[in-house]
Amino acid sequence: MPAPQPAPAPEPPAAAAAPAGADPLLGAAAADAAAPPRGLAGAVHRGVAYALLPTIVLVVAAEVVARYVFRAPLRWSEEVVSLTLLIAFVGSIPVGVARDAHIRVESLYERFGAPMRRAADALGALCGAIFLGMLALGAGREALGMLRRGDGTEHLGVPHWPLAVLVALIAGATALWLLVRVVARGRDDGGRA
Repeated sequence: MPAPQPAPAPEPPAAAAAPAGADPLLGAAAADAAAPPRGLAGAVHRGVAYALLPTIVLVVAAEVVARYVFRAPLRWSEEVVSLTLLIAFVGSIPVGVARDAHIRVESLYERFGAPMRRAADALGALCGAIFLGMLALGAGREALGMLRRGDGTEHLGVPHWPLAVLVALIAGATALWLLVRVVARGRDDGGRA
């Protein structure tokens, strides 16, 4: 009786094969949502995670202690938390794009064949690029108005225009990123977007 043959090694999961599905700007497989993003998205992700969120926690904690222990609320705390949350929310846009975590109707998307999924992905990326491009233009235009008017926070006097410029830069870079992604994936699919 011949000796039993060992079972062949299982195929690695699709996420492990990074080169074909790699994002042109992210540099990692888009399907690998567990991996921290690299590039622009990674820098923003780390900034939000290591600077902005701890700032929010510390300022809210200081406000609670000042208000309820010393009965002397910090008038500027709401301004700091609001502006920091704005930056965190806007900073999450490239991270969501890098992880392909945008909202879609999964019950329909899962029933699509590969060509229809590519078309839906391309349409979604184009719509996202249009929206983010409009946001970038609007925020840039508003930044100029804020600079001329001297808009700023009430208690700390933090000018608003640099934040509008930041929103415009992140939205504009992400819009360009989406367009590059559509073109790159179209080339990878042999011209099928």
